[in-house]
Amino acid sequence: MKKHLKGIVLNIENIAKDTVKLQFSTPLERILPGQFVSILIPNKTLRRPFSVADFTLNSAIQPCGKDFSANLDEKMLNKGVITVLFKLKGDGTNYLKNLQIGDIVDYLAPLGNNFTFPDIKANAQDNAKVGTATAIEAQGVATDNYKSSDENRTSDGIKTENQGRTDGGNSRKKALLIGAGIGIAPMLYLKKTLEEKSISNYLISGFKTEDEVIKGSDSVVIGGSVMDKVQSLIDEFRPEILYSCGPRVVLQMVCDIAKKNGLKAEIAMEKVMACGIGVCRGCVIKLKSGDTVKNASVCIDGPVFSGTEVIFE
Repeated sequence: MKKHLKGIVLNIENIAKDTVKLQFSTPLERILPGQFVSILIPNKTLRRPFSVADFTLNSAIQPCGKDFSANLDEKMLNKGVITVLFKLKGDGTNYLKNLQIGDIVDYLAPLGNNFTFPDIKANAQDNAKVGTATAIEAQGVATDNYKSSDENRTSDGIKTENQGRTDGGNSRKKALLIGAGIGIAPMLYLKKTLEEKSISNYLISGFKTEDEVIKGSDSVVIGGSVMDKVQSLIDEFRPEILYSCGPRVVLQMVCDIAKKNGLKAEIAMEKVMACGIGVCRGCVIKLKSGDTVKNASVCIDGPVFSGTEVIFE
């Protein structure tokens, strides 16, 4: 259920070219991968939607050693931290990039639906087959050690963070995550959640240039299409499900390749959202519903949809 909330900026930093990470406090105790927040921009009629890139429960955060509790009312009690990532595009994002630690963020959350997860019991049985040691290793993927040196570039153009790790058999690879550009944001939170659930996963992402790379992937494609590498990853890791967020063309290709391989797919749609709560109907897409076609609003019926139901026009 969405709430009108306020939080305090705990951290703001540039993490790549024209890309900013913003972290702010929240009274929420739970927000799920795939959901988003809608932030108020002063002197602008419409709020701006942002996927949640991370959520952490932490009731004792005091940024820079400062205690902001005197500024908090019941709508701003600091129980957790929401992280969003955004590219600088216009007045709204440029306003956000100039926020300072201690400033107030006015937002609606949690909005939208969330990703679902592969069957944990089946995954646990597969992990048992390859042994406890490799199952533990599967959860040890580093997410903050991206290296830009050429020594980590493979012959096919993929840069990897974990080339040296042993995979221990295809049964460990249950979920393949595909991020394109800023679409990596919800994939990062999903990856973290999958690992907390002991669900094996692999995240590949694509960026136009090296200085736009956002850390956190298992492999990165720079300059080309991330989709050029997906079939080989499916063949190697045998995932049960594909997850993706990114431009429409990438999501359509993810759905097509999932269908070709008989896999499930869930995609987080990117769409301009005027209200973010399903009132304006400005983010309508078409979905298959049996033999009929129905309209759905990305902001309230999504943003996560099954790959078999979205009609790409």
